Amino acid sequence: MDAGLPDILVTPDLDTLAPLPWEPGVAWCIGDVTDPATGDSAPESPRDLLRSVL
Repeated sequence: MDAGLPDILVTPDLDTLAPLPWEPGVAWCIGDVTDPATGDSAPESPRDLLRSVL
């Protein structure tokens, strides 16, 4: 982290897509974070950390 945060790629998980009830026409979803240079999971990704624990 001394050199800053690397570039990341976030791919939406459309199974988590949900409309925002307070904002008509807007939705949100959770994303999977990867390192675009290697294609590996980014160590900063909470979802991937949880997957490795499980």
